[in-house]
Amino acid sequence: MNNIPENFDKSDPSHIKIVGIQADKKFPLEIPFKGRILSSKTVTKLAIFLKIQEKIENFFTKKELFALESELFSYLKILKKELELLSQTNVSQEISFCEKLSKNWRLIIDFASEHNDELGGRSYLNQLKALIEKVHKYPENRDHTLGYYLTKFIDGDWLPFPFMEILEHLHEESLLSKEKSTLSNWIKKIEDILYASS
Repeated sequence: MNNIPENFDKSDPSHIKIVGIQADKKFPLEIPFKGRILSSKTVTKLAIFLKIQEKIENFFTKKELFALESELFSYLKILKKELELLSQTNVSQEISFCEKLSKNWRLIIDFASEHNDELGGRSYLNQLKALIEKVHKYPENRDHTLGYYLTKFIDGDWLPFPFMEILEHLHEESLLSKEKSTLSNWIKKIEDILYASS
């Protein structure tokens, strides 16, 4: 069994033969069904198995997407209620309202940017981006907009008067012409997003 000659001197390196690796040598691949004829029953069972696996994957993907959408829509419903409250009552001076509005706004912004890829194919996503853009840039031609204050206001530690003035202006505008007001427009956009999703 041992192919080493009896008189082989292991200490002499000239007797050691190193076999080079043949890089271009192709090793045969083993293909499980190569050369076999599969019965129609086997093919049918395999096709059914693959279809079931696809349905299971789609189910979990849809379930995850539904959970994401539910979370986003809950934030939008809260924002809608906050904007409706502001349109009816001057809560611009209330720190708790400003804090809630700001926190919810940041949740929406963070959620939209975090889950943009998962929600990418949804029809309402462009409407949501347009709403975010409108709120963020309101009022135009100001150094600091509502979007700036909503994203910077944290836990009531800092309540800038321009922020409260913008909220008060939105409330007053809503009282003057409820149907054509900025708040009414934003509320309508939120309703459109929620309606488009159902």
